[in-house]
Amino acid sequence: MTDAGSIRVLFVDDDPDDLNAIDAVFSGRNVTVIKASSAEEAFSFFDSNRIDIIFSINLMQGMSGIQLLERVKEQYPDTIRILMTPKADMYLELQLDVINRCELFHIITKPWKEESLQKSVDDAIKRLQITAVLKNAEEPALHDIAQSIEQKDAYTEGHCERISRYALLLADALELPEEMKREIKIGSWLHDCGKIDLPASLLNFEGQLDENQFKIVEMHPLWGADIALQAGLSETVINIIRFHHERFDGSGYPEGIKGNEIPIEARIVGMAETYDIMTSRRPYKEAVSYKEAVDRLTGMRGNKFDPELLDIFLQVLEKERTST
Repeated sequence: MTDAGSIRVLFVDDDPDDLNAIDAVFSGRNVTVIKASSAEEAFSFFDSNRIDIIFSINLMQGMSGIQLLERVKEQYPDTIRILMTPKADMYLELQLDVINRCELFHIITKPWKEESLQKSVDDAIKRLQITAVLKNAEEPALHDIAQSIEQKDAYTEGHCERISRYALLLADALELPEEMKREIKIGSWLHDCGKIDLPASLLNFEGQLDENQFKIVEMHPLWGADIALQAGLSETVINIIRFHHERFDGSGYPEGIKGNEIPIEARIVGMAETYDIMTSRRPYKEAVSYKEAVDRLTGMRGNKFDPELLDIFLQVLEKERTST
């Protein structure tokens, strides 16, 4: 699936005026619009049509929108799911619960604006295209996808390549199997693929994000893991994408797991990413020196990072520094 002409979008809303207005929003665009006034009616369309994207309001008679999208996730996991809600703060209130259960792509508020609906569909089409390319892609194509994702964030050029290098240095020191090292390399490239769903204004924000902005950013590992799952990538790659922001003491995100609950591949890539962020310039900070980075990493021993892995990683970094 690579072009909008093949995209079928289902809107579920019990307000007839809103349903009727949908046609005008997509008039002249190569998107097939299907409409349903209840969750039960929506499911009848799945029996005879491929549905690429579904929008649903939550509060309806009978099955709610959340219940509908949860069932769609279970029965039609390749369909992109978007919730529409009249509560402006619903996104933040429900993010962990509903996004985990329904693996939502977006939550948009009602009354919706035409631009919001159009942008959500455009973003979903981009997600479908990337997922299609990821399926059965060879390494060069996966690397190209990682680079295209990097281009959305002006401050991360070369980030994935550097993370891969640091992660593989640690994987070599641990004498991990060759196939696992290959998957760590791919996971390093794609670790932030969920950021394709984030607004560029957040990625390139000058200064520290506020609490609400950061809560949105915290969703990218879940979005990325969903992409990787739909693309049929390996469990190791999915684990890296989903868990690379978890912390050894359980204070990380998105799930707050801790210790050895965090897959070793995610612990490796998370450590490599932290080091690269420290030693690279970002919108909110300047790069730090090697010595300062080592001091900061050491201070995270046992809280953010696995102590044993960190000790080996620091040895690897020192060996690389003195050999160049």
